[in-house]
Amino acid sequence: MFQRFWSWVRALFGREPVRSEGSGAVARAEEEYRRIDEINFAVIFGQKLAHIAFSDATVEVEAAGGGQSARSDMVSGAVHWAMDLSGKIATQVLATGGRVLIPCAVNGRVHIDIVPQERLYVLAKDCERITDCALLADCAEIEGEKYYRWVGYTLVGNSLEVRNRATNEGGREVPLSVVEAWANLEREYAIANVDRMPFAYLKCPNDNRRDDDTYGSSITHGSEWLIARIKDHMKTVAREYALTRPMLGLDSSLWRYRPGNAGGHATIEGLKATVQDSDTPFIPLEGTIDGEGKAPWMVYAPAIRDEAMYHRLDRLFELLEKSVGTSRGILTARETSTATATEIRAANHDTFTLVDAIRTMWEKGMDDLAYAVDVLAEYTGLTPAGARGDYTISFDWDMSLFESSQETFNQLLELVNVGAMSKAELRQWVKGGTLEENEEAVGRIEASAPDAGVSANLRAMLEE
Repeated sequence: MFQRFWSWVRALFGREPVRSEGSGAVARAEEEYRRIDEINFAVIFGQKLAHIAFSDATVEVEAAGGGQSARSDMVSGAVHWAMDLSGKIATQVLATGGRVLIPCAVNGRVHIDIVPQERLYVLAKDCERITDCALLADCAEIEGEKYYRWVGYTLVGNSLEVRNRATNEGGREVPLSVVEAWANLEREYAIANVDRMPFAYLKCPNDNRRDDDTYGSSITHGSEWLIARIKDHMKTVAREYALTRPMLGLDSSLWRYRPGNAGGHATIEGLKATVQDSDTPFIPLEGTIDGEGKAPWMVYAPAIRDEAMYHRLDRLFELLEKSVGTSRGILTARETSTATATEIRAANHDTFTLVDAIRTMWEKGMDDLAYAVDVLAEYTGLTPAGARGDYTISFDWDMSLFESSQETFNQLLELVNVGAMSKAELRQWVKGGTLEENEEAVGRIEASAPDAGVSANLRAMLEE
């Protein structure tokens, strides 16, 4: 798709897309992601890392001065929608290299499209900031013909120029009204006081091994040779199992005539051909007793080389984990039977580092998404005007996989004892909720038992 629409973008928006070393890899990664006829290690890593990164994660969006406002509620709805789909979105980002989240106003509400990065054409950049681009935003089919809707975004100073275009499946521009849902879209307009693109571009945080960073690459990018060796060895394991199936030797005289054989009787070679590499467990023999009076074998059942086969497969899996940048435990078994909590955390350090990078990527993406919704709400009047920037976003990430909750609690408790942390903050860490809710609970508990002592009060606050 990426290369197919290259000339269309140039004709519609008058600029050549930026030539990137990764543009070809973008299309290949997307194609590989959509295949379901063989094992996909990029998806396996993406799903596992996404589950670790977003397990028990929470996000809070409030008005800039605290509390809630119409603008912060709208931003909150978009961010929480993304968090609800974080596993799916993050898996796609990691497996393909990137996804674009584009908010738009639909019937007085904000709708967000999840667009593959192969539909993003970068036309100009200012260092790492995209200043001009085109997006294939939508596709519709009417009476058997496909139509595509394109959106161009250009930053000019502190203004954002937006252009909507439509083409047929041959690349020729057509009126937006050709599709009823697009008929009311403005062909061109500008939004003032904008300093970045009105969408969130989430890119896989791994090293794409290229000079430019225009497009993200799959989490397994650069491990193709190793993945090919793994798939080849998996075929060898399957063949080993097939070759070790039990087989029974039967005298050829017990075999019936083969239908269609002009000579009537089936030759021994022909009989062998019918069972060679098939699921038939019977092998024809030329006689039941050989020249020395010994009966030939009747059952053949060799043992599989299980240990050797799976030892190499485990080693290849471990090498792939190292190539991607994770610790053991994604494809291989995690060694935890005799390890201490400290040793387990040390063993998971590589995975934690990568998960931390994924979370940083997500926080930046949510900041961009919130900004885009903020700009959209201001321009379209979805919420009262004059509220630009009236929101704050805070994330709470689960760290239980990588740290001891008891050790962390003891450290926080010591901060409370020396006055470096409030009781409400400690209770919030344990119980969750907002700081205001926990302050109310702390006040209520202390008021009901003012002479209970610090330890008793803390225990009551945490158990309530």
